[in-house]
Amino acid sequence: MGAGLGQLQLTLPSGRSQRYALPQDVVILDETYNAGLESMLAALELLADTPGQRRIAVLGTMKELGDRSLEFHQQVGERVAKLQLDALLTLAEPAEAAILAQGAAHVHTRAFGDGASLSQYLTTWVKPGDRLLFKASRAVALDRVVDQFRQDWPSERP
Repeated sequence: MGAGLGQLQLTLPSGRSQRYALPQDVVILDETYNAGLESMLAALELLADTPGQRRIAVLGTMKELGDRSLEFHQQVGERVAKLQLDALLTLAEPAEAAILAQGAAHVHTRAFGDGASLSQYLTTWVKPGDRLLFKASRAVALDRVVDQFRQDWPSERP
């Protein structure tokens, strides 16, 4: 028998991080308020250290990176692969989504063009015991995906 939610110890970075425990032992690490390279890499480490069935990174574009945007997004994808996360789902500009996926070679990846389709996919694809990290620059509005997913997540699976 796995650890119950009462035994789960998570330490989120200071700031506006949120942790949500949903029915069926699904945990959301919500860091949708901002994203730079260092904070993105630190959040991925946190996800990797969070016990659960699957560890899923739901990432959006890191904005305002200038000429190094693609390089930094590739580094994030490479960290996803290095940490052996179970999946990378992206809500990003097409170029950034592609380079994230390229960096995360051999990890299940899927890109979404809008938050509604991402939220709908999560509701059907996430399984009990999963751990999800949501992280993006505020302008991506990934927080809306978190809110919609939390609203739509069933208390029980049929």
